[in-house]
Parts: sequence; structure tokens; C-alpha cells
Amino acid sequence: MSDSKLTTSKANANYTEYCYYRLWIAAGASEGQAAAIARSASFADRQGKLSQGMGWLEVPYAAYMKGGLDFSASPEVTADGPGFTVIDGKGASGPYVLTLMAEAAIEKARTQGIAISFGGNHNDGGNFGNYAYMAYEEDMVGFTSNNSVPLASPFGGTELLLSCPPFDGIIPSGDEPPVWMSTKLAEFYDGDVGNAVRQGTKLKGKWAVDPETGELTDDVAKYAVPVEGGEFFGRVYAYTCGQQFENPRTYAQNLFNEGLTSIINPLGKLPWDILGEDGNDLTQFGKTPTVGGSFYMAINPAAFGDINKVKQKADAFVRKLKESNARPGKSIRVPSENGYKKLISQAEEVDVLDNYFAPFWKMCELEGLSKEQLEKDYAAGAEGWTSSFKS
Repeated sequence: MSDSKLTTSKANANYTEYCYYRLWIAAGASEGQAAAIARSASFADRQGKLSQGMGWLEVPYAAYMKGGLDFSASPEVTADGPGFTVIDGKGASGPYVLTLMAEAAIEKARTQGIAISFGGNHNDGGNFGNYAYMAYEEDMVGFTSNNSVPLASPFGGTELLLSCPPFDGIIPSGDEPPVWMSTKLAEFYDGDVGNAVRQGTKLKGKWAVDPETGELTDDVAKYAVPVEGGEFFGRVYAYTCGQQFENPRTYAQNLFNEGLTSIINPLGKLPWDILGEDGNDLTQFGKTPTVGGSFYMAINPAAFGDINKVKQKADAFVRKLKESNARPGKSIRVPSENGYKKLISQAEEVDVLDNYFAPFWKMCELEGLSKEQLEKDYAAGAEGWTSSFKS
């Protein structure tokens, strides 16, 4: 079964964002942290990123359950200069810290042209398109990533030592979709393992490495192990196999990204140090903050040129590509174009993977929230809550 066979159901975008917010308020998060987590997941829902929306909420919930996520934390700026900021997350949620990092870099880039933020000691950031897009909304370039617990093997190896990091970068545009790179720098996430277990899918390539024979397979479900305490999860799964890169180019990008997220980052931890004594035992995920390091760079083209010319050039570039000759039966688009169109359409309904609903409602139940009460509260005006997306 391929990923194209994954089953989904429709959900109201604003209502689900509200439910995400209420879950984290009930768990003890401040309004700022709850709103940041809810926006990150909802942004993914609205883009059509199936594994980064509702299901991703299991990632911070696992950390919250085990004590690696501290909602009482106050992130601290530990170093600051005209073109850089370093923020210690103190165990706070990833979306909250990444939002602070993005805001700091964007503000400094207004005058400096280029600015970078480094972060550490925080939890997974979720959908990094959300943070890159913050720069796009200010007519700037944004690119960003964090590393992760060990989810991939060195090229040719079997042992889990490397991250499967997100990597997002976006270029300002005018009327055309932006040049928007949104990718992961390995082949599969824990979410792909969860889908294999819950929906019977295979990986899109033979990337799972049998730890005993070294053979490659696309059948990852047989290596899946529930995260300790999260046996009801539908997305987050540990696994006992290695993960092989499709080609050495991705491997090289992964290693370079590690240089940015952890090696030059004064707060950064390498992947195998994130879980502490548990090393690469993924079943222990969440006992400590789940990220070793992160970065956010903002580039402001208006500081050294005419932003309107940049947008015109970006639009001309994209149009030229899309209007060029296509192969029979094919069409030409730019990366993330479909997600961008979904995002700006402000569609009322979004798709959510079916195996994510039950775990989400279970998390709500554990925090004293019923589906019926949330529906009632939302219909009554959502307690003054408003979506972070334009209506």
C-alpha cells in the first residue's frame, strides 16, 4: 500500500485550531505557548501537510507526558548582537521558541539586511513552513531548521545516529507562488512508521535497514515500537531499524544542516546526545527536550535593493518555468505550490489522516476535555478565541 492510499477525513480548519489551543491550555500552557503550538499544527493542516498537523501534536504531548516539555519555562536570550540572537528555550515548546527566534531575526534584518537566530533546549518545532512564512509576510527570505533525535543512519550504515530534520526556505514573490523549499533531509519520519502500522502503508523506497542483516526494505511496520506511555498514538512511533539515505546528496545536506543547527550553535546538542543516557532508544522520546539545536535566518532584500524588482524577477522566474514545455501527461509547478494555494485560499475544510483523530481525542480526554464540550464552547463563541489566520 502506498502513501497515496492513506485515508483522510474532512475537518473544519478553524475549529480544529481552536481544539488544538484548548488542549494545550488544559495541559497548563500559557496563552502564548498554546497559540504557537496550535498555529504550527493548523498551518500544516491548511497546507495539506498530513503528518505535520493534528498528528504532529503527539510529538509535544509525548514530551509533556514525560516531563521534557516545560510550560512554565521562560526562554532566555543568552547572547545578542546587531545581526544575531541566541535563545535558550529552557524546555519550552518548539513553536513558541521558533516564533521568538523568527521575530528576533526578522526585526534585526530590517536594518542589518541579514540576521540569524540560534535556539536550543526546546522541543520539536513541527511545521517549519510556518516560521519561514513569517519572513515571507514581511517581504523577506526566511530559512530555518532544527535537528532531531536519531532517526537516520550514516550513508552505508545501520545505526541510528543522525537527524531527520525539516528544512524550509522561502523567497519573496508577487502574484506567482513563491519559490518555497519545504523538505526533510532524510527519507522517513516516525510519522511514516505510524502510518505503516495504522494504515498498512509501505515506504516509498527501500530505506529501512534491518539491524541484523543490513538488508534494505520498504516494510517498516515490523520494526515499529510504541513510544513508552504513548501506546495510543497514531503518528509517533519508535523503530528498531536503521534508515538509509536514498542518495549521498541528501546525506551531505543532512550533515551540513547539523553544522548549522548544533555544531556552530552555542547551545546545540548532537542527535545522539539529545536523549541523554538513553542515546538512540527512541522509545524514551520526550524525557528531555526533543531538539538539540535550531536556527532561523532572515534576509531583507529591501535593505540592499528594490523589493518590487525582486518580486517581479521572482514572478518572471516562476512563470518561465511553468510555461515551459511539459512532458506528455505532465504539468510543471514549483515546489510547495499546491500547499501555498491551499494556504491562501483560506478554505474552511482541511484533510486529516483518519489514524490521527482517535489519539487526538484521547489526549483531550486525558486533559479533561470532551469532544462534546469543545463543540459546544466553539459554537458559543470559543471563549473569545480568534484564529491566527485571516478570515
